[in-house]
Amino acid sequence: MANLDTAPRTARPAAPEPGLERAIVLQTLREDHGSRWSLGELTSELAEGEPAKVEHALEHLLRERVLERAERGVQASRPTRRLNELELIAI
Repeated sequence: MANLDTAPRTARPAAPEPGLERAIVLQTLREDHGSRWSLGELTSELAEGEPAKVEHALEHLLRERVLERAERGVQASRPTRRLNELELIAI
């Protein structure tokens, strides 16, 4: 068994910006756009040429199952869409 004091530690990436995550979720719930969003679409809408920030936030939202992969993009997960239907997410 490895000694906890000497076991290698993996650095946790910095948490994504909550405002960017919120904006991504709201984009995926828009009614004037299809449900699937590509990284390029989200970057052009939200981060003005900073795809790394958007990608980092997307990976976090995917891990947390707020979003799900859809073809060549992402979309709101079923639970996220249901919360929106129940008007628990303010758009």
